[in-house]
Amino acid sequence: MSITRRAKVLNKKTALRDGFSFGDYEEIVFVDEKKSGLRAVIAIHNTWRGPAAGATRYAPYKNDGDALEDAMRLARGMTAKCALAGLPFGGGKGAIMASSRKTPALLRSYAEVVSRLGGRFITGEDYGMTTADVREMRGITPYVVGTSKYANPAYWTARGMFAALKSAAKAVWGSDNLAGRTIGISGLGKVGLEFAKQVHAAGGVIWAEEIDAVAARQALKKIPSIFLAKPGRLLQRKLDVYSPCARGGILNKKTIPRLRAEIICGGANNQLWEAEDGVRLHRAGILYLPDYAINAGGVISVTAELRPDGWGRAWVEKKVDNIGQTVSMLLRKAGTRMAMSDAADRQVCEILGGKVGIGNCRNKS
Repeated sequence: MSITRRAKVLNKKTALRDGFSFGDYEEIVFVDEKKSGLRAVIAIHNTWRGPAAGATRYAPYKNDGDALEDAMRLARGMTAKCALAGLPFGGGKGAIMASSRKTPALLRSYAEVVSRLGGRFITGEDYGMTTADVREMRGITPYVVGTSKYANPAYWTARGMFAALKSAAKAVWGSDNLAGRTIGISGLGKVGLEFAKQVHAAGGVIWAEEIDAVAARQALKKIPSIFLAKPGRLLQRKLDVYSPCARGGILNKKTIPRLRAEIICGGANNQLWEAEDGVRLHRAGILYLPDYAINAGGVISVTAELRPDGWGRAWVEKKVDNIGQTVSMLLRKAGTRMAMSDAADRQVCEILGGKVGIGNCRNKS
């Protein structure tokens, strides 16, 4: 197995955007294992508050550079997410390149790499991975979470988003009652569908888009009242809330002028294409709830398995529901003049001690 530690530029396509610097990351590991076909990247952004926590995704990246940038962006977001959630962890992320079939041998090889990091990186289930996959990995390394039948990261992520939305609704409309409000959900995968269930239970009207026809049909079976829009059309519909729950980078200088929602509350990571997009949303009069401030429910739940007394529902519920209070605090911090994305970044910097060079705290000490 070939393991290269520390960052290096792989090729000319590895150029990084949005202020990335390899120097901001404690460690980046590249893995190339011929026998199992494993090719992966693990990015450890920061361990100042504790081990770097971050799930691993299995995705069809176009090249090594794409996998590297995805892991780096997500790892940085995990540092911020854990900080705002008050968790004793830093940020990390794993990206397995789906160039080979996902086999038990490949998963075990990846778990061996995680184990070699000696507990600096704690991982679990993300896009393209299943609970069965992480259980396979857990047989090799103790540094895997989300194996408990109670963990259910998608449900807890959606629950945190719902708590955040209620706080935002009260701030914007004077009431957290969502009955009759129109919520547009982009992506009906695990998190999007769980969020839809909670919105439906609250009496919300749901419009959604989903490129996977099978996932769309499954969602309609569970919530027949969902209105389906053609993929790519939802963003420009008149909505009370737009909820991006699929790909990142959906909020950018091209899409923001087309938005017709008052609040953005989504489960996708890295929704902003660049930092300036948070300011663009603020200037457009749209309340954007930063993804890393509201989608921490999953990491709260899975890392609860590491608590001395183990996973406890009461503790997880309280911690996840507190995301609503975090949003209220950020709204007060932002006031009317500051973008919510800037308020969240500043709060992260305060939690991290204002250290320049630690991702979100760059040039903000």
